[in-house]
Amino acid sequence: SQAAVTKRRKAAAAKALDSHLGWFQAREPALRAAPNAALPLLHEVEGVTLLFDPPGRKGEAPGVAEALLELLRSAQRSVVIETPYLIPTRGLAEALAGAIHRGVAVRILTNSLATTDHIWVQAVYIGERQQLVRLGIELWEYMGKESLHTKAVVIDDELAVVTSFNLDPRSERLNTELAVLVHDRGFAAELLAAMATHLASSARIDAEGMPVGYSERYPGVSCAQIWKLRLLSPLAWLIRGQL
Repeated sequence: SQAAVTKRRKAAAAKALDSHLGWFQAREPALRAAPNAALPLLHEVEGVTLLFDPPGRKGEAPGVAEALLELLRSAQRSVVIETPYLIPTRGLAEALAGAIHRGVAVRILTNSLATTDHIWVQAVYIGERQQLVRLGIELWEYMGKESLHTKAVVIDDELAVVTSFNLDPRSERLNTELAVLVHDRGFAAELLAAMATHLASSARIDAEGMPVGYSERYPGVSCAQIWKLRLLSPLAWLIRGQL
């Protein structure tokens, strides 16, 4: 409901809209210069499935969270994930651990402290990222010029998932989410290629929580932002409980 929307969430939504407006304005001159330019060719896919959380109280009926966990449990070779926020719930952690135990390669790309648009969430994630790496996850952090907003999964190079679902407790337990499953190897390959462009501007996180190839723990981050993180870190357990 409108009453439940906080000023912070309104500000975050406004920031997201502004970023999309900037994307359009940067491309508008080229579109006006060539109004009859051919659009990229569309191609059919083998099948599409829409997942959604049913109206009403979360948990009363199976929804997106449980469906995504089942997909992770069914993975046989690989799981590739992009998510702006990464705070695994117990169910997600168990599904990822189970996949790794089966020999599935799991790679996750999320925002770094330099690119996140939510330092409170980042404070919780940073406190848990070493545990994720030691679990066997190939963990990467985005170091690009903008905040990473993609929410997508590719399973076994053949099933692509594009979703509104963040890998955090709020998406699993509170928010009403959607997910589109595309059962097509060609589309999965296209999505993996798009993910690879983000990976080129990212750093892998080692078992000590350090970005490989950097001498700083938080490259490209101002001292003020680092101090904010240090102030929030002792409260990470409390913040997690509010997500």
